[in-house]
Amino acid sequence: MSDRSKSQQRERVRLKRHRRVRRRISGTPERPRLVVHRSLKNIYCQLIDDDRGALEQLRRALDALANEMMIDIGLGNQQNT
Repeated sequence: MSDRSKSQQRERVRLKRHRRVRRRISGTPERPRLVVHRSLKNIYCQLIDDDRGALEQLRRALDALANEMMIDIGLGNQQNT
């Protein structure tokens, strides 16, 4: 099996899984669907309302972590008094 056919097979399996899951799960305004994508450098989380077809919120996990670290060392979200 060549690399190309392996990647094509992997994509077919991923799409099959995606269709199977999406048949049962949909987001509503009261309870949006959570979608998580993990890359090598970051984690992305989305809240999706399928009734409206709208993205409610998008967050990157490392952004929140970086903000917390900046606050911990005294560089982030400082208010001048």
